[in-house]
Amino acid sequence: MYGAFMQILYTVEELLWMRGILQVEFTKKKARLVAAGMLFAAALAFQGILGGGENTAPVFIGIRMALVPVVFAGAAGISLLKFLFGLFFINILTNPIDTVFFILGRHLNFYWPKERGMFFYDLVLVGIVGVIAWQLKRKESWKEKIRAIPTRYYAIGLGLSFCADGISFFVKSAEIHMSLATRDFLDVMCALLTELIYLLWLFLVVLDDLRRKYQKESLLKSRYLEMAKGHYRSLEDHVTKVRRIRHDMKYHLVVIGKYLEQGQVKAAQTYLEQEGIRLTALTVTPYDAGNCLVNAVIASEKEAMPPGMELRCEGELPQGMEVADHDLCCIFANLLSNGREACERLSEKKKEIVLRMRQKDGKMVLLVENPVEWDVDVGNLISHTTKEDAEDHGYGLLNVKETVESYGGDFEICVRDGIFQATVIL
Repeated sequence: MYGAFMQILYTVEELLWMRGILQVEFTKKKARLVAAGMLFAAALAFQGILGGGENTAPVFIGIRMALVPVVFAGAAGISLLKFLFGLFFINILTNPIDTVFFILGRHLNFYWPKERGMFFYDLVLVGIVGVIAWQLKRKESWKEKIRAIPTRYYAIGLGLSFCADGISFFVKSAEIHMSLATRDFLDVMCALLTELIYLLWLFLVVLDDLRRKYQKESLLKSRYLEMAKGHYRSLEDHVTKVRRIRHDMKYHLVVIGKYLEQGQVKAAQTYLEQEGIRLTALTVTPYDAGNCLVNAVIASEKEAMPPGMELRCEGELPQGMEVADHDLCCIFANLLSNGREACERLSEKKKEIVLRMRQKDGKMVLLVENPVEWDVDVGNLISHTTKEDAEDHGYGLLNVKETVESYGGDFEICVRDGIFQATVIL
C-alpha cells in the first residue's frame, strides 16, 4: 500500500511540474486520459500484488514515460524531453532539502524510518511545486516566457542536471568513511556546486529570452523606421502635389474667366466642379496624432486596409508624454492591426475602426473600437497570444498589456453592444 501511495505522490509531483511549471498542455481527448488512468491503475495494482514497493521505481519511471505522450498534447518527443528534464532538474529543490535534512539528522541523531521520511519529504516537495505552479498561474507574462523557451534548452538542462546528479552521487559515495565535520563541509559545498549548475541553466534561459526580446525590438524598430520613411515620402509627395496645384491655379482661373467672358456660365461651373473634385482628392491632409512615428503607424494601417474598410481618428496625443516612441508604436500597431483583422471577418456590419485619443486628469486615454459578429471570451483573451489563435484580438494584446503596465498604466478590453473596445490609460 505504501509503495502504491508513493507512486501516486510522485505522479502528482510530475504532473504539477509538467503542467504548472513547464506549461505543457494536457490533451483534450478524454479517451486518451481515461486510457492513461486505467493503465496507471493497473500498474499500481500490479505493484501492490507482486512488487511490495521494492525495486519498482525504475518500472514506474518507465510507465510514466510511456504515459507522457498520451496525457500531454503536442509532439511526443518534446513532451518526453521535458519530462526527463523535469525528472532531473527538480533536484534544484530537493538538493537543499536533502542537505539540511541529512546534516541535522546526523547532528541530532534523528532518523525517521525510511517510509515515513520519504512520505514527509515528497509531501513537502509536492507542496513547494504546487505553490510555484500557483504563483505562475497568476503571472501570464511568465507563463508566456516559459512556453517560448526553445526545445534545445531542455536538452541542455537535461545534460547539466545529469552532471549535477553525478557530482552529488560521487560526493555521497566518497564521504562514507570521512569524519562528521568533513561530511558536513562536503555536503554543503556539493549542494552549492549543484545549485550553481542548475542556476547556470536558468541564467542561459534568461539570457536567451533577453536576446530574443532585443532582437524582436530591433526588428520592430526597423519596421517602424520603414513606416516612418514611407510616411515621410507620402508627405513629400503631398507637398509636391500642393505646390503643383498652386502653380496651376492661375491657369485654371484664366480658363474660368474666359468661360464667363463668353457667357458660358454652365461650362465654367462644370469645369470648376471637375477641378474641385480633383483638388479635393489631391489635398487630403494625412492625419496628425501629434507624434511622427505614430502618424506613420496609422498611415501604414490605413494603407493595409482593403477597400470598404475605414479608420476614423479623433483627437491627438498630449505633448510631453514620457512614453518611448517605440512603445507608443507597439500599442498603436497592435491595437489597429487587431481591429483590422477582426473587421476583415465581418460579413454584415460596417467595417470601421474608431481611434480616439484624449487627455483626462493629466493622463492619455486611448480607445480603439471595432464591430464583432461573434462571441468574444474577454476574460481569457489576452492569454491567447499566438498567431494560430482562433480569436482575432488575441495576437499582440499581451504585448500591449505588458507595455502599458511597464509605465504604471491600465489596459482594459470589453465588448458592448457588439463593439469590441480596447482602452489604454497612460
